[in-house]
Amino acid sequence: MEITTKARNAEINDDLELYANRKIEKLSKYNNRLQNATIVFEDGASKDNTRSRRVEVLVTVPGQTLVSEDEGESFYIAIDGATDKMKRQLRKLKTKRIQKHRDVEKFSIAESEVAAADEHDIVLDDSHEETASGKRIVVRTFPLKPISTNEAARMLESNGHSFLVFINEQGSANCLYKREDGHYGLLAPENTVD
Repeated sequence: MEITTKARNAEINDDLELYANRKIEKLSKYNNRLQNATIVFEDGASKDNTRSRRVEVLVTVPGQTLVSEDEGESFYIAIDGATDKMKRQLRKLKTKRIQKHRDVEKFSIAESEVAAADEHDIVLDDSHEETASGKRIVVRTFPLKPISTNEAARMLESNGHSFLVFINEQGSANCLYKREDGHYGLLAPENTVD
């Protein structure tokens, strides 16, 4: 990882730069995808003498740049605060990446379960016939006409179901669902949400 040091209205010595570089290098244990980092030292950032030294840390990971800053009585205190904030951001980013990976695995498992459903009999919802395997997949049909998202929310609220598939006014397939927190979620193809 490449580390760049900059100073605004401040002079930094070699000890301070070495201290800052070591703190930033330790961030790689929280996320091994760090590409480069920039440390900006600024003196006189505040009229309050106890917070007049500011350190800003910018870290680039694939796809985004994370920023943290802290102020303190000395640059050493500000570096510690800024790197602690950056650690939290990097942990959160890594957790999101891991969770996304697990969600993909769950989706793959769901696909295999659908493939296993071929062993089941598929019947229409109004059919009362018995199946040979005893298990069946009930198919419900519904008219699909273009409606607004607000109208879909009203329909979902009135019919008592947990989700509704509909075509939006632009002609794209959408799925509106009730979230556990009581709000709604919308699944839509990329680049079709207003």
